Amino acid sequence: MMNISIAAKNSLKNVESSICKFKKEDAVFLNEKGATVFEKMGVCDGVYITPLEQLRILERKKRDIMTHNHPLGSPLSIQDIYMAFKLRLKEVRAVTPKKTVNLMELPKKLTPDVIEKGFETSRKLANILNSQIFPISLEKYTKFYRLMRKTFEKEIPGIKFRTLI
Repeated sequence: MMNISIAAKNSLKNVESSICKFKKEDAVFLNEKGATVFEKMGVCDGVYITPLEQLRILERKKRDIMTHNHPLGSPLSIQDIYMAFKLRLKEVRAVTPKKTVNLMELPKKLTPDVIEKGFETSRKLANILNSQIFPISLEKYTKFYRLMRKTFEKEIPGIKFRTLI
């Protein structure tokens, strides 16, 4: 069972239903009560969160939930996971146009060692992905995503991946 409140679950459902059809990525950060604390629109394959915006998120000293859409239908990216560790999120989610939600729940206890291991694992996997010939197909990326999930689950105790259909 996900470690979030009923209010947050309801808010996530509403937000994801709204953003899943957008042609550009839209990132929405919600607090533990389901209130939106930050939102930013990006481009078709990403949202750039500036260093100042990152600092403002971190200054809250709360472990928020970030959800966003993936207009091209892909699961979570290595950048999504890296950012989840960087911003010390509780959970990162990506919703596709078909309303499939891929999510990663970070460990309940997010120590500096766990964060560093998350960065290290992200860099290692990014190097594997970057060695592929681009553009990479959605099918090949989905295979990489399976490897990424297994690697994170092996390297970081308490991390959980889920797919909600």
